[in-house]
Amino acid sequence: MNILYVITKGEIGGAQRSVCTLAKAMHSNGHDVTVVLGTSGYVTNTMANAGIKTKIIPSLKRTNNPIKNWKFAKAFGAY
Repeated sequence: MNILYVITKGEIGGAQRSVCTLAKAMHSNGHDVTVVLGTSGYVTNTMANAGIKTKIIPSLKRTNNPIKNWKFAKAFGAY
């Protein structure tokens, strides 16, 4: 199964740790896992060490700005 996790920030935090735990568990069960983030950091390093694909989309940010949301949606359309 293909699994895609999306999170806005790659720095260390509770949500990031949860995504890493879930992604590693699914990867070890044979699933094709990709993590999409707005910034690099803890998550990208952890996923690289586990052999899990990551993709940085800089427009992925928490915002109410419709233009930034549109840019993210356009970039996300590739998945």
